[in-house]
Amino acid sequence: MNRPGILVFLVLVTFATKAIDSKPPRTQSPGTVEAYVPDLGAMMDSIQLHHAKLWFAGKAGNWELSAYELNEIRENFAVVVQYRDQIIKEKQIAAIVDTIMVEPIAQVEHAVSAKDHASFEKAFDDLTTTCNSCHRAAGYPFISIQRPSAPPVTNQRFGE
Repeated sequence: MNRPGILVFLVLVTFATKAIDSKPPRTQSPGTVEAYVPDLGAMMDSIQLHHAKLWFAGKAGNWELSAYELNEIRENFAVVVQYRDQIIKEKQIAAIVDTIMVEPIAQVEHAVSAKDHASFEKAFDDLTTTCNSCHRAAGYPFISIQRPSAPPVTNQRFGE
């Protein structure tokens, strides 16, 4: 067998062995699979995606999509707070999220409801600033969010 062939063979054997050795999901009782609890990074990635989509929907004046994306952000934060013990080892992060994000989200919601571009931009920037304040307070100052410069996905229209 030539070198590339051996390499491919070893990779396939490794994957096959891992698949065979993989343990099935733990169960709580017969027939019930333990619920998946995402980690904080996964939740924040989701929030960041919706944050970017919120920006482009608002800039395009698609207020219905803006309201939807804002609700997705709110729901993700609710999951962070709900599962704080499983997601967050440093409990203060959930407390920070639960308190400081309420007002900036309400301000964006108000701007979206009013269909006011200028208010939307200010509220969005305030929300972004609050996200960054939370990152610093939680010990993650190196995570800095900003207005997106390009749509996060190219297969969605953000205009109406």
